[in-house]
Amino acid sequence: MYDREKERENFNPKDKLLTLEENKKYLEVQWRIVWFRMENPTGRIITEIQPNMEKNYAIATAKIFIQSGTRLICISTGTACKMQDPNDTNNTDEIGKNFIECAETAAIGRALAGAGYGTAACLTQEPHEPTPQQTPAENNVVDAPVNPKTNRQNSKKTEKTSLETVLKTPINVGQYKGRTFGEIIKSDPSYINWLMNKVEEGANLNAELKSAMVCIKDNMEILQTEQLAS
Repeated sequence: MYDREKERENFNPKDKLLTLEENKKYLEVQWRIVWFRMENPTGRIITEIQPNMEKNYAIATAKIFIQSGTRLICISTGTACKMQDPNDTNNTDEIGKNFIECAETAAIGRALAGAGYGTAACLTQEPHEPTPQQTPAENNVVDAPVNPKTNRQNSKKTEKTSLETVLKTPINVGQYKGRTFGEIIKSDPSYINWLMNKVEEGANLNAELKSAMVCIKDNMEILQTEQLAS
């Protein structure tokens, strides 16, 4: 009979570490996922991918959720952008674009590392307590399906109103100064991804730009839906 608790006790992520050049250690993303699943069987890993087949790149965002009572709470987010490797001979059709898979894998790896399931956490091997120490932001909480449908619709309407304001706002710095965020997303989404990464890294950006990037990042699903419909 399958014993999840016994399997969890026997699983040691340190046993899965790879040794790279200069004796550096690395925990592959597949084992980060296993580690997370072992400790959070009701948790979720949600990914969003924005592929651009014309320019051969993909932007992926991964969010890590844990169960807290009747709710799923987002505890970490990771974003990655990958370009097509010109030497990759597997890119022969629209289905097998490896850079799309690489972007998703990298985003999941970063998100799991931020949640405490990465190489650094593996080396310290401290017990996980997957309960947020601070009250999460409202947009990081996913309510259980028992909530009324009208509440979800009202929430999405509020988010979209805020997003529409941001998309009409002109950026005040950089190479696209004077153009709106909405225009930049359509013409050069990789630049928006670069800005989001800078915000994650704690770069010294002005408050307006940081706020816009957070709003865009939190509404990727809405943006993708509208792009598909256009």
